Amino acid sequence: MKTNDLISILTQAAPPRRPMRLGLAAAIITLLSAVATIIVLGLRPGLAAGHPPASFWMKTLLLGWMAVVSLAALDRASKPLATKRRIWPMAALAIFAAICVAIEWATVDARTILGGFLLPNFPCCLISVTIYGSAGMAGFVGLIRRYAPADPERCAGLAGLAAAAAAAVGYSIHCPLDSPTFIVVAYGLPMIALWALGRWLLPRKLNW
Repeated sequence: MKTNDLISILTQAAPPRRPMRLGLAAAIITLLSAVATIIVLGLRPGLAAGHPPASFWMKTLLLGWMAVVSLAALDRASKPLATKRRIWPMAALAIFAAICVAIEWATVDARTILGGFLLPNFPCCLISVTIYGSAGMAGFVGLIRRYAPADPERCAGLAGLAAAAAAAVGYSIHCPLDSPTFIVVAYGLPMIALWALGRWLLPRKLNW
C-alpha cells in the first residue's frame, strides 16, 4: 500500500452512527416503567392472578393507541424536512374515548364514577406517569437531537406526549381503576402537562 493511499484511508470521515429508533426507545420507556411499577407498587390483583377483567384490555387499548399515535407523530416531526401532519389518528382516538366515556355516564351511577378520583390511585397515577414520562422525555430529547428536526418546538412537545403515553402503558398494570372517565383524566393530565412542558422548555435542546 502506498503512503498516499494510507493517508487517504486514515483521513476519511467515519460514517455517522445511526440513531436508535424512536419505536425502540418508546418500548424501553414502557418496559422500564412497568418494571419500576412492579417493584415499587406491584401488579393489580386481577392481573397478578392471571385473570384481568375485560375492562383492563379496554384501558390497555386506549393507552396503547395513544402511545402509538403520539409516537408516529413524533417520528414525523423529528425529520429534518417538514412533513404533512396527520390529524385523523388522534381524532379517531378522541372519538373512541368520547364514546367510551359517554357509554359509562349513561350506564354507571355518577357517584361511582367520581368516587374513583377520591381514591389514592388518582394521585398515584398522576405522580407515577409524570415521573416516568419526564425521564422518558429526557431520553427522547437526547435521542432526537441526532435526528435534526425541522420544527423543534412541535417535536419537543410530542416528545413529552409520547413519553408520557408510553409510561402510562407501563404504569397501568398496577392501577385497578378502568373507568373511561378516570383513564381520560388521570392519564390524560400528565400527558398534557409533559406536552406543554416540552414545548416550553426543550425546543432549544433540539437545535444543533
